[in-house]
Amino acid sequence: MRKPLIRTKYEDVYNSIDDATVWLSEHGLEIDQTRIGEYKRAFKKFLEKYNSYKFTLDEQKQFFSTYVNLVYEIQELVHIYQGLSKIHNSHLTERLRRFIKGPEIVTAENPSKSTNVGRNIAFELLIASRLSSSGFEIDFGTKADLTFIYNNSRFFIECKRPQYSHQINSNIKGAFRQLRNRYSEYEGQKNVFGITALSVSKILNPDLDLLVSPNTHLMHSYIEKLLDRFHDEHKKKYLNTGDQRTIGMIVYFSTPVSIEEEGIMAHSHLIDFTNCCDIHSKEIEYIRGISAIIEKAEI
Repeated sequence: MRKPLIRTKYEDVYNSIDDATVWLSEHGLEIDQTRIGEYKRAFKKFLEKYNSYKFTLDEQKQFFSTYVNLVYEIQELVHIYQGLSKIHNSHLTERLRRFIKGPEIVTAENPSKSTNVGRNIAFELLIASRLSSSGFEIDFGTKADLTFIYNNSRFFIECKRPQYSHQINSNIKGAFRQLRNRYSEYEGQKNVFGITALSVSKILNPDLDLLVSPNTHLMHSYIEKLLDRFHDEHKKKYLNTGDQRTIGMIVYFSTPVSIEEEGIMAHSHLIDFTNCCDIHSKEIEYIRGISAIIEKAEI
């Protein structure tokens, strides 16, 4: 499920922000004084200058790093909106209320002060958006981060977004423990399974650097090698679930990229869905089936 780069015209990006912020307001949320409101204002200012060719050299230098963060954040907001815009319930509204909080720049997050909560929720919503776009009905109302039904079986998802490499193991173990707790709440019921979703964006690109490549092919090759190395290093951790009902691991990587031959800055977001269960078990068919459906998602 390693999707191509997302290429969008600047005007289309701004229109998408407008649609997304209207959607947030329909959930009763005031976004003007939040990071989302600031993104909208900043991008409008950028678009006005871009269209009138009024960037001074100093402005170009000053705005560049801000713009990298801006495009990254906006594209994630738009992905969330595209996948979840048809869902209106109090559980999603509460997630969105927490999502819009936090510092404007991702590198300014401080877990010790819980300023990373907004983007942690964003990760949950990104996974939910991808599932919803694939046709799955998402339940935001259980104790799990996300719940959905597939082939008459209930699937819980616990999402983790480690900030540092040394947190990967504890985050995976924590997700597995939470899933075991979910199973205990459905003791005696058959066809209850669990999946862990792990964001590796801050692990593989902690400073949100713009990844630059001569062309799209080389960029894909580089990012795929990053993910393959991550899997090689951590695959054994996926298999130590403590419960055979935990059958899969979603690994998500999102990053801003620049393609030199096209003269563009784009957004790459990739999802790998790998197994935690034995490849000879009947549960592997769930992984293959869900993976095949998600791969066809439009976003």
